[in-house]
Amino acid sequence: MTGALAGLRVLDLANERGVYCTKLLADLGADVIRIENPKDRDIREFPPFYHGRRDPNKSLYFWHYNTNKRSVTLDITSARGREAFLKLVATDLLDEAGVSFLFHALATGVLGAPRVEAVVFETKSGPIVIRARVTVDCTGDGDVAALAGAPFEVGRDSDGRVQPMTLMFRMVEFQRAAFAAYNEAHPSQWRGVHGLWDLIRQAAAAGELDLPREDILFFGTPHEREVSVNSTRVTGALGTSVWDLTRAEWTARRQMRQIVAFLRRYVPGFEQAYVAQSGVTIGVRESRRILGEYQLTAEDVLQARKWPDVIARGTYPIDIHSPTGKGTLLARLPAGESYDIPLRCLVPLRAEGLLVAGRCISGTHEAHSSYRVMPVAMATGQAAGVCAALAARSGRTPREVPAAEGHEELIRQGADLGASIRERAQRSSSVAP
Repeated sequence: MTGALAGLRVLDLANERGVYCTKLLADLGADVIRIENPKDRDIREFPPFYHGRRDPNKSLYFWHYNTNKRSVTLDITSARGREAFLKLVATDLLDEAGVSFLFHALATGVLGAPRVEAVVFETKSGPIVIRARVTVDCTGDGDVAALAGAPFEVGRDSDGRVQPMTLMFRMVEFQRAAFAAYNEAHPSQWRGVHGLWDLIRQAAAAGELDLPREDILFFGTPHEREVSVNSTRVTGALGTSVWDLTRAEWTARRQMRQIVAFLRRYVPGFEQAYVAQSGVTIGVRESRRILGEYQLTAEDVLQARKWPDVIARGTYPIDIHSPTGKGTLLARLPAGESYDIPLRCLVPLRAEGLLVAGRCISGTHEAHSSYRVMPVAMATGQAAGVCAALAARSGRTPREVPAAEGHEELIRQGADLGASIRERAQRSSSVAP
């Protein structure tokens, strides 16, 4: 359809009071997709009905307000429905930004050294070579950087062991009130998001639980009867070994069944709970850490150190899950403080035309335990994308791009780099010709 809004896609979740607005958008040329819950036919039940017969497929009200729209049946109150909805939104965002993407491809080689000119991907269609002025390695394991010859470290200094892997899973039909009552009666047994030490000991003594960690850890979600469980633990596995990944995933799924049985039998509120979804793959906390122009340290994190070339900030504590078994080391930043991640941590040594982002950036084993988490990974990804774009457009390497250039664009995009950087960027933009 042509119109003033042609090319715009709208996801329609409106009720009877908002559906006219989305009709207007559709009439003006927008591609409007109505999301319909199969359990709640909402405005399909509104009269009048064609020939006076009550039928959700013959509501004249629905017909009138949904012309020029497409529709999909999706229960966004369910785990699967929410996942499908988020994928729909994510692909829309990529389309709107003009992003070309390729699924089901594994990076297996690079062309050009020391400057990376292209990356080789293995696919079901055979090997594919994709050339780029600048490459950003967001593999998590630093695969492209390692293939390009960038130096890296793995694990802690003493023995090279890495943090354990975890398979996350979600449980539904959890009764919050019953669990809250247990916490109130046993205040020493739950600390915010983890605990149940006495019940774990009881189950272990009965031979019903062999938990490779010291407690149960789970988080609430936006849905009242759902929790996200983070309690499996597989040690001695490296994320760059397909053999280790296979063993870890198999082991974690066995642990998951045991944990679920424990929760249902021992923990009030979980009696009727069940697993709605488990992770598609095992979650890897730590593998390669690519060595960059600067290596972030535990002291940088805990002292909330600031840098003039900051491109992201973090507040998450040092959080080391024992590489050998039970135990978790937590060390927090000063209250209200944050630490800076400098651009230099994203620029690998001995490789050009390349940036890294996510948990594989340059840092020590201890610092990595803080910056490995998703919010920081997303922030470094945004910064790497900005730096890569600036380099590609100007014919420079990422190493040659001053951090101050990135600051202006990151702040324009809404990144929080701290008050001093924001003020400096504002002064710079105000005097620009």
